[in-house]
Amino acid sequence: MRRHFEIVEDIKKRIAAGEFKIGSEIPTQGEWASKFNTSRVTVSAAFKLLREQGVIETRRGEGSFVISDHFVRRQLEERFPLSKMFPEMAHSKVVSFDIRLCDELEQDKLGLNKGDKIYEIIRLRMIGEHPQELEYTIMPVLLIPGITQDILEGSIYEYIHNTLNLKIGRGRRIFRADTVDYYDMKYLHVIPKAAIFEIEQVAYLTDGRCFEYSHTRFSHHNIEVISEVRLGDD
Repeated sequence: MRRHFEIVEDIKKRIAAGEFKIGSEIPTQGEWASKFNTSRVTVSAAFKLLREQGVIETRRGEGSFVISDHFVRRQLEERFPLSKMFPEMAHSKVVSFDIRLCDELEQDKLGLNKGDKIYEIIRLRMIGEHPQELEYTIMPVLLIPGITQDILEGSIYEYIHNTLNLKIGRGRRIFRADTVDYYDMKYLHVIPKAAIFEIEQVAYLTDGRCFEYSHTRFSHHNIEVISEVRLGDD
């Protein structure tokens, strides 16, 4: 990674973690140059990119200030986990964890039979002390045995891959906007009229078996989707 991109990513991570809040001044270019043992020219290039992305603004004679905490979230397209994006800061809090019989919808989504047991999991995904995602997940107990509270506080996917030796394959997703509910307000700290973005996902192992039916909810200030489209073919 080119040096100025490293500085850009470091600043973004600190904003995401709440170290630099909207309206706050970030350290000077000289301080970043010392931190990364690089030149002011390199830092200037990083600041220029952040300004172009609408993350900061520089005021002559005053300094550079955070003006947006919106980030391009790769996980919206790839479900790239927070644990990979922010390995030192990402963690999970288990809101609830239960085992029960599946209902008709879950039978249909997961290909289960009446009487099969499922895990019902609600997790709050955090960066530092800042909530980012609220996950509602259903998994079949027979296919994914042995899930515990400790596993939920880490990575379920790593447990599936490394401990159960199952290979995770494709997923089918639906993206939607939704109204705020009680849990959104309680755990994502959003106000009643805020926007909530939700991903509904059905995920499969490489052998075609369905192992997850989930809904992941994000507060509006954590979401910005950028896509490239081919134009001029109409």
